[in-house]
Amino acid sequence: MSNPLNATNSSPVMQRAIVKLVLSGDSLIIRGQPKGGPPPEKQINLAYLIAPKVGRKLPDGSTTSDESHGWESREFLRTKLVGKEIQFRTEYKISMGNTPREFGFLFLGDENINDTVVSEGMAEVVRRQQNKDNAEVLRLIELEESAKAAQKGKWDNVSTKREVLYDVEEPQKLVNKTFPGIVEHVRDGSTLRVALTLEPKKRYQMITLMLSGIRCPQTGEPFGEEGRYFTESRLLQKDVDIRIEQTSGGGNSAAFVGSLTVGDKNIAEYLIKEGFAKCLDWTIGLTHDPKKLRTLEREAKTKKLRIWKDFKETKLRTLEREAKTKKLRIWKDFKETVRTNGSNESFEAKVLEIVNGDALVVQNLSNNEVKKVFIASIRPPRLEGQRGDDDKEKRQFRPLYDIPHMFEAREFLRKRLIGKKVSVKVDYIQPKTDNFAEKTCCTVILDTNINIGEALISKGLATVVKYRPDDDARA
Repeated sequence: MSNPLNATNSSPVMQRAIVKLVLSGDSLIIRGQPKGGPPPEKQINLAYLIAPKVGRKLPDGSTTSDESHGWESREFLRTKLVGKEIQFRTEYKISMGNTPREFGFLFLGDENINDTVVSEGMAEVVRRQQNKDNAEVLRLIELEESAKAAQKGKWDNVSTKREVLYDVEEPQKLVNKTFPGIVEHVRDGSTLRVALTLEPKKRYQMITLMLSGIRCPQTGEPFGEEGRYFTESRLLQKDVDIRIEQTSGGGNSAAFVGSLTVGDKNIAEYLIKEGFAKCLDWTIGLTHDPKKLRTLEREAKTKKLRIWKDFKETKLRTLEREAKTKKLRIWKDFKETVRTNGSNESFEAKVLEIVNGDALVVQNLSNNEVKKVFIASIRPPRLEGQRGDDDKEKRQFRPLYDIPHMFEAREFLRKRLIGKKVSVKVDYIQPKTDNFAEKTCCTVILDTNINIGEALISKGLATVVKYRPDDDARA
């Protein structure tokens, strides 16, 4: 495939490119083939045509609305061209600041896309005096007149606009639901801007989605650009299904964590498998199959793929893993202890008791069940030097005020939560061990947007649970 950036104003030669993105019914971003990294790209516009404009959010935070049929026009081109190989020839260029804007004819196989867009009423012909005898323009005008007569597209005399929501008023209502959507932007390999399709149709909720269970390097970090391109080339402007699994914040600052699939393919699994991402402790418990992600990560480490190219597992860890697999002696009853997810259970509850700095007793408002829950992935204050299962008996009977900040942490929770209604999302269930009972670990949200775990961390009343990078027995 030739480089689309080589096209020139005077060249009648057909160029080949891949359609990366459709901006509107008359404007696209095209790219070449990758050679040792993400390929070059550029914008091209359909020659002699203008389509209705699509609304967007401006850098200052203000928004513009769609012109009538603007969305239909964009969607017509998006569903037809994104990800496809096309041919194009440049007709002319117009200076727009420092970058000339390029206009041309596009072909999908033998189909003239400019002709098709006009024939379907998705754009109109730009009439200029200097083009009154141009054969291409005259042909397009004939096609436009036929579309008008048939009342196709923008000529149907029916005003159509979509409703786009940029702020999320009640983010918790999206949790545990699956939506069809369109990926509009890829920030990095595991962070995307998506448009959720709401009912009734032509209502769209814009959200930023972080893929649950994984994290890709950001752009500027090693393999960040490659990871972004991996996701972008497969998902940008594609129809996808999005499962919202967790949220925090609200309005314009709402953050969402979830899974994204195309058919039965989960993009997170492919990013892990190819060494573009690592498992993320905070959210892997939300995923459908945490153990599969851990297994894929181990395989990528073994193959030293991309971000794992310099990975070395210590000999002791290797020997221990082999002993576990063979169930030798102390490992005879060994079972994989990856924390399981909580079946995405979510419920409204009333807080009855604060046990300590990370545990509450709540009453499920739907069935009146009373249960003890733990705030996920945080550790409450403890005595210096106290860790793991050590000194269990002393820890059980030590007064709260003997442990620096433990009493303060409990009081922080008591004053804010006792008797209050909260949203509880079960993130994972920590299995029972010889020393500890099974623990239901949750995200607890107060007043729709106050994450209690985050509040404790921000006040210095808890620490984040951390694990060794090579430890697979984790959330």
